[in-house]
Amino acid sequence: VFLVDLWSHRLRDCRFLASNGSERQAVVDMLGRLGHGDLVMMDRGISAYRILRECESRRVSYLARINRSWTPIVVDRLGDGEFLVDLRPNKPEILRLRSKGLDCRALRARMLIFTVANGDKVRLVTNLLNRNEFPALELAAEYHKRWECEIAYKELKGYLTSVTHGKQDTTFRSKLSAGVLQEAWSIALTYNLIRGLMMEAASEHCEPAVSPTQLSFVDTLETLKLSLCEPDRGRPKRVMLFELLGRVSRCYIDRPRRNRAYPRKVKRKMSRFGLKRSGDRQVLCDFANEIRLCG
Repeated sequence: VFLVDLWSHRLRDCRFLASNGSERQAVVDMLGRLGHGDLVMMDRGISAYRILRECESRRVSYLARINRSWTPIVVDRLGDGEFLVDLRPNKPEILRLRSKGLDCRALRARMLIFTVANGDKVRLVTNLLNRNEFPALELAAEYHKRWECEIAYKELKGYLTSVTHGKQDTTFRSKLSAGVLQEAWSIALTYNLIRGLMMEAASEHCEPAVSPTQLSFVDTLETLKLSLCEPDRGRPKRVMLFELLGRVSRCYIDRPRRNRAYPRKVKRKMSRFGLKRSGDRQVLCDFANEIRLCG
């Protein structure tokens, strides 16, 4: 489970669990890395009462998608597709909280319901209650930046650790659990070091300064591999670092990302998602202008 900084793709924290471990409990443990002024975004597979409760106690702002089984209690209608709601725990969560001597108070939140490009309805809950400071359409468009973490996962598993650019599975050399954990932590540290280098190059060596996500991770990785093979010829380390940062600053993404939305479907009906048909193709859309709040 990774806590990813969406602006730079750096890992704020991570947890490696056993196969029967709880991902949601790992999220609760990692919230200690956040504080007042941070905004954490969560997909519907992670969102849970205990996580949102922990965010409230730590004064961390959240923007979370909830699944269909969660039915918040509507307190007031604020506008089209915007409601003031109370979030309450389910029965198993109530029993777990009471066993620990904790109360089961309701969490006051805003719920946004909207669609993008004629897609399915999306329900978001947030503790950012000020409508003037945080408009509904702006929050809805901001949530779609959560996909940046999926790109970070691809960089970790598809480019940094696997061979032939993700065409073969990532494998660990060790046959012991402790050795596998050591390799996993080294991968996370290496990824953060590369992303830190990209942040420095983007802010200090690009004119004008750009976001680190505008630099290509694949090109940066290849640049580092080539630089490691070069002899230093007695040059000072700071000079070599300056030259390396200059090379990384030129690793721009050659094809800008397009504003698009894909239906969550598969080619073969092997999961709970809908079957992908000929009409379910990518849809070019501008999230800032094509979001429609549902009444």
